[in-house]
Amino acid sequence: MQIKLKIIEGSQNFIKYTNNQIKFERVDNLYGNPFFLEYHKKIKCFYLVVELNQKIVSYLPFTKENNSILSHGGGTYGGFIQINDLSIDELCEIENELLKFLKLNGIDRLKIRFLPTLFWNNPSSLNSYFFSKMESLFTEEEFYLPLGENLDSMENLNFRRNHKRDIKKFLQNEFELISCNLEKDVSAFYEILENNLTPQVEMQDGSLDIKTDRALSYSIHVNLGFAAIEEIFDNAMTAYPDSVWYYGNVYDPTDGVTPLNWWDSFINQV
Repeated sequence: MQIKLKIIEGSQNFIKYTNNQIKFERVDNLYGNPFFLEYHKKIKCFYLVVELNQKIVSYLPFTKENNSILSHGGGTYGGFIQINDLSIDELCEIENELLKFLKLNGIDRLKIRFLPTLFWNNPSSLNSYFFSKMESLFTEEEFYLPLGENLDSMENLNFRRNHKRDIKKFLQNEFELISCNLEKDVSAFYEILENNLTPQVEMQDGSLDIKTDRALSYSIHVNLGFAAIEEIFDNAMTAYPDSVWYYGNVYDPTDGVTPLNWWDSFINQV
């Protein structure tokens, strides 16, 4: 059994390192998707990669806090993203190698904001394994509301009072529950996003150029300024956190971080 651990700085560097071994569109934990975590431009993100017999079996997104690492300082939750099931022997060996690796790199403490157990509670999960080994500093109560139940019946629910208030406020609006069993069903979400984002772009003389079931492509004149452009899309992503946005022709595609600077001789000239 050959286990290799490696820390990679930056989401784009991590994506390149995986060399298509991981289909990120299939990662069911949004807070472990590097395309989402790249949204936090001011937060430096790292990835602890776990390889077993020269194949990536898991990775842990994290941020640094002095001599501690936190998964994740840029998201509500963190934890391991697991690509393959692991045996108990493999889990134990990964733990042993991880402890040695952290000590060797001067890391004194590992802190993880685990997702609710509903999403990872199985015996072959690194999250289940480490959760059972780690000291619990804070635990949130978990309550779930089945969508098939009568949402008007609030008295028997164990939600906090403010949660009940929010649900009642939600019920005052017209809404439709959509079960996204197929990929095409997701288009309903992007229709809502488009209806809210496109008018804001058009107010700045921008336009919607391309629309697909899962993507929207806009053009905005560079004279508006990068700060104003980013504010529009950052605000939209705050309202729709399951989405991410990227510039199309601002950074060098070879590394994803070097500005192309084509605008230096053009901005404010027209």
